[in-house]
Amino acid sequence: MKPVSYRDPSLTDNAAQPLLSVSDLSVYFRAGRKSSNRVVDNVTFDVARGETVGLVGESGSGKTVTGLSLLGLLPEGIAWTEGQIGFDGKDIGKMSESEMRRLRGRHISMIFQEPMTALDPVFTIGEQLTETLRTHFPMSKREARERAITALEDVGIPLPHKRVEEYPHHLSGGMRQRAMIAIALACEPDLLIADEPTTALDVTIQAQIIDLIMKIVSDRNTALIFISHNLGVVSQVCDRMITMYAGQVVEDSVTDEVLEQPLHPYSSGLLASVPRKSVSSSRLPSIPGRVPSPDAMPPGCRFEPRCTFAQAGCEAAQVLHRRADGRVVRCHRHDQLTLKGALT
Repeated sequence: MKPVSYRDPSLTDNAAQPLLSVSDLSVYFRAGRKSSNRVVDNVTFDVARGETVGLVGESGSGKTVTGLSLLGLLPEGIAWTEGQIGFDGKDIGKMSESEMRRLRGRHISMIFQEPMTALDPVFTIGEQLTETLRTHFPMSKREARERAITALEDVGIPLPHKRVEEYPHHLSGGMRQRAMIAIALACEPDLLIADEPTTALDVTIQAQIIDLIMKIVSDRNTALIFISHNLGVVSQVCDRMITMYAGQVVEDSVTDEVLEQPLHPYSSGLLASVPRKSVSSSRLPSIPGRVPSPDAMPPGCRFEPRCTFAQAGCEAAQVLHRRADGRVVRCHRHDQLTLKGALT
């Protein structure tokens, strides 16, 4: 059964100039006085206007670090980047901090994993919303407050005129996440980065938040990077799926194509671990081992120690292959393997 799509395919024009263009992005973290670890390794991808892209993989794959690097939010003095990040024709890497402040919130916004730590506990929800609005638009305090109330109403918060005066700890987890979505979307950005936006919520609230994000993104034709380890959610909301493993992109394909026939053994392993009603076994399949730490990466293929399809030659470093059908995969056996997907 084909998964439900929240998107109108006519909104995505992949032939147009991409809104976001990431080329050979690497991120390093200081590991000592004279050493460092590369936690993101030569990541390359584009995002078109209005396109929804899923960034998937286990914890430690480099998804969140990639998202933070797009906004220049990595810890200063501890982390640094190489490569190029282009947004709407501008090189983000060459922007000053003042230019980045004008970009953040106005043109690129981010929904963080845990709203209780992302929202400032000493300011009301209204103060945090109005600060965002007045930073990017010339408006009075009264105008900003009225717009803040409207923003809260747009994300389904009841009694927004009351909630605007409350502090984050007064709200439930679902309400806090809605407030963060309101702040992220207040200035109607061109690109929204959602980093595990439903991790701390129960299943019912998760569904409501996902529906809310996708409705607003679709109505405003906002591009979305949806970072998640939940492939079930990604399969429903994303046009394209980028699979990351150990800091590298290992597959980049249209979501439906990955669900039907993944090209990389890691993508297939992730899909096999998704619970399905049709599977009667009490045990879910799992990928043996764990993601290697940045200071202990395998010298060749980073997935080879965990791969059930590994054979002689797989221990060598793998390069990205761009196939004739446009799909991208980091496995030299991609044309030899027939891997199981979620629909097979």
